[in-house]
Amino acid sequence: MSIFQATLLVSYYSPIVLFSIGIPAALLNAIIFMGIKTLRQSPTSYYVVGQSLADMSALLVVFLQAVPSTSMLASSIACKLGLFFLQTTACLAMSFLCLAAFDRWASTSQSVRIRQLSSIRIARRLLPLPFLIWPLVNIPFFIYTDLIPPTYNCWFTSSLFEQIANYFLDPMLAVVFPLSILIAFGLLTCRNIRLVTHIRQQPNQTHMPMWEQQMTRMMLSQTLVSAICTLPRAIFIMDNIQFPKFENQSWPALVGKPVDEAVEEIKRENPNFNVLKVQDNSPVTLDFGFNRVRVFYNAHGKVSQTPHIG
Repeated sequence: MSIFQATLLVSYYSPIVLFSIGIPAALLNAIIFMGIKTLRQSPTSYYVVGQSLADMSALLVVFLQAVPSTSMLASSIACKLGLFFLQTTACLAMSFLCLAAFDRWASTSQSVRIRQLSSIRIARRLLPLPFLIWPLVNIPFFIYTDLIPPTYNCWFTSSLFEQIANYFLDPMLAVVFPLSILIAFGLLTCRNIRLVTHIRQQPNQTHMPMWEQQMTRMMLSQTLVSAICTLPRAIFIMDNIQFPKFENQSWPALVGKPVDEAVEEIKRENPNFNVLKVQDNSPVTLDFGFNRVRVFYNAHGKVSQTPHIG
């Protein structure tokens, strides 16, 4: 089995595996935090439940891409809905994680005024806001996307919105800003915990309930893991912003040539391009990467259609 075939298998089966493991885990997470009375006393529980709902929605969208009849390449409406829900669920999940990090910082603060921000009343009011805001913000993903001929890849129909999405909506709102907030509130929470530990060494000081301490440690661990997992994507996006995507172009003269020869010619002319060889009738996953050229070839090893960026 070649590396390319292995990559296709992984890209096809990984959404199924993630869906099979992630959905029960997210559902169990929501049930535990809302079912146990002690945990319901913490405002963080509401944000955890909101994040679980967003995670389940995101996993469902990713899983549907592995089904040919519901993938983004199946139809125009599937393309529009797929991109819209992918962007929306990603923003939702990161928003609730940021709210949970903020709540832990507020609950461990020495300021009474700041601690008042960590309350169930505020959590109940904030819980529906991400579900209302992010669909409105991401409506352009539904309007300005479609299957683009001749290859009918799911992509943007407006060059202006493509620039806005690639350089602001997708990288900044879904990755860079949330990551910065997570790191900032995570560090501030650690600082508050150290101050609280120092103060509690003095006599006649009240202690935070054990379940609150466990909740704080859990959220700090989740914040650390999320930051570590998100950081590579943030670096990748910032690198792509620094070296922007080239204008869309194609190589019609390469049709009929051996695929390896065509790949070498493209790389020789454009060393910054990442060339992907795609066999006809093979599943092609949607890629948000920049400077990616797809070269389609047939069973005879010849380029079957015009290579293109996207």
